[in-house]
Amino acid sequence: MQFTDAPLEPFGETYLNMSIPTQLSLKTPLVFRLVKELQKRSCLPRTEAHSAELAFEEAIANAMIHGNLMKPARKVHVTLCGDTSRWGAIIEDEGDGFKPEDIPDPKDPENILREAGRGILLMDAYVDELKYNRKGNRLRMVRHVQPESEPHPAAAAARPAAPLNMTDGPVSRAEAGGFDVVQVNSMRVDEENAGLIRDAVLQVVNLGKPVLLDLERVAYFSSVGLTALVQVYKAARARNASVVLACVQPAVLGILKTAHLLQLFEGVQTCIVADRAAGVQELQRRA
Repeated sequence: MQFTDAPLEPFGETYLNMSIPTQLSLKTPLVFRLVKELQKRSCLPRTEAHSAELAFEEAIANAMIHGNLMKPARKVHVTLCGDTSRWGAIIEDEGDGFKPEDIPDPKDPENILREAGRGILLMDAYVDELKYNRKGNRLRMVRHVQPESEPHPAAAAARPAAPLNMTDGPVSRAEAGGFDVVQVNSMRVDEENAGLIRDAVLQVVNLGKPVLLDLERVAYFSSVGLTALVQVYKAARARNASVVLACVQPAVLGILKTAHLLQLFEGVQTCIVADRAAGVQELQRRA
């Protein structure tokens, strides 16, 4: 991430130019529209769709929450553009902006348990250029067009999730080997369901009991979802309760690594295992 005095302008052809009110309910449809537009123009390989979604979601969420302070009268302005070799997105809010020193470095070990501040890190890890204007209310991200590629071998080998019963809801409770299991039934963990997932786990953890969190169906974690995981970790540590993350897909492992959170879930209080059976064995070992 850089701050610059140079104009942050579109380049090449303008693919999309629109403004939306500051309403979080409008964010995800816009994110999907941006990704679809890039895919239609062969700018975005299918293997990068979730990464692009994450970058757009974090940028628009920051503009609404931290820029416009969730004031409905303020708008977020979005321009999508590109040429033969790269695509770009400009996202501008109507707020007062921010300064680099306003953002704690999420890579600093002292900030590892902070419950915010990872959105820019997630964006910066994916795009080739991430620049803010000096005021801090206008962002341009640029990514060079990548060829379509085969999924990573680990992703190709990932075990397909069991079919979802539409009555299950975003999160469900079960039991395995005498332990509580919280199963996430959504492919995405973001502001729509992160609180529900966190609360389901905390209902067990706050009793000092061990719990297995099944993430088999999950392929996407926003920074809000990561915050929920940090809250779970902190509660588990405070209650001396074990939390085991099972069936974590490669894409989610990559997000945890990018956010410098993988180390939290490879420690004494929490750990990551391949499947439910291994999770039960781990909880039995810790009992």
